[in-house]
Amino acid sequence: MSLESELGETQCQLVEVRDELAKTRSLLRTQVAIAGSGQREVEALTAKLDRAEESHTVRLNEFMRLLEERSHQMASLEKSLAAILQKREDEVSFSKPASGSQPTRE
Repeated sequence: MSLESELGETQCQLVEVRDELAKTRSLLRTQVAIAGSGQREVEALTAKLDRAEESHTVRLNEFMRLLEERSHQMASLEKSLAAILQKREDEVSFSKPASGSQPTRE
């Protein structure tokens, strides 16, 4: 092989290497763009999830407060009902004839 043919072959290899480097550089730029886009999407979804979680927590706390309020209302109603029943029992026992006495027939 002559020096000129080696030089020509080396120049061909240089062109091929340069083309491969350009392709690699282009692929790396595309990969960086995709990764950046993916990162922005992850950040947006994370923010959306945080907002949804905060909203859920607020609603859950409100439901818990309402449930506690209803529980207190039910306890109050149960006390009132027990007092009414006790009053009726006292009235009924007061109006019953004493044991040993005969009930009257009309």
